[in-house]
Amino acid sequence: MEDTDSIPGRYAMKKTALFFLVVLLTASLLFVSCKQDPAPSEPPIPEPTTYTVSFDANGGTGTMEAKTVDIGSPITLPRGTFTSADGKQFVGWNTKSDYTGDIYTDEEQFVPTGDLTLYAQWVAANTFKVTDGALSKGTGFNTNKLKNNLAVPKYIGDATVTSIAAELFYSCQLI
Repeated sequence: MEDTDSIPGRYAMKKTALFFLVVLLTASLLFVSCKQDPAPSEPPIPEPTTYTVSFDANGGTGTMEAKTVDIGSPITLPRGTFTSADGKQFVGWNTKSDYTGDIYTDEEQFVPTGDLTLYAQWVAANTFKVTDGALSKGTGFNTNKLKNNLAVPKYIGDATVTSIAAELFYSCQLI
C-alpha cells in the first residue's frame, strides 16, 4: 500500500523540479538566441592604387612637387628645377642619394614598382659643353660620384642635349 501523505509531497517536488527545468530551458534559449556581436575590428586597409614619386634636392636648393602615378602606369619625370649653391650642374636623378642606385634622366618615362624618392645628381660646373645640340668636351667629366655610370643630362642650362660628340670621351677617365 502506498503512503498517502507522501503523494502530495512528491507531486509538489515534481512540480518544483518541472518549474526549475522550464526556467532553465527558457534561460538557456534566451542566451542562445541573444548572439553577442563580435568585437569591433579594424577595417581592412585598402590596397594602394597609386604610387608617389618624390624629388630630393640632394644638397641642392629648391623644391619640386611629388608626382602620383597609377600602379602599373608609366610616369614621365619632370625636368629638374633644383639648383646648386656651389655651382654644380644637375645631370639627372638617382634612386640613392650616394649615386649608387638606378639613374634616370629628365623627362624619362618608366613604370615605378612602389613609392620612390629620386635624388638629384650633381657634377662639377662647366663639366659639359653643348655645341649645336651635341654634348662635347668641356673642362673634364668628373665621374667620381657616379661609379662607372655615365649620366648624360638632357639639358645643360637652357641648351638641350640631342647627341654626344665623339671627342667627349677622349680625355675622360671613367672610374
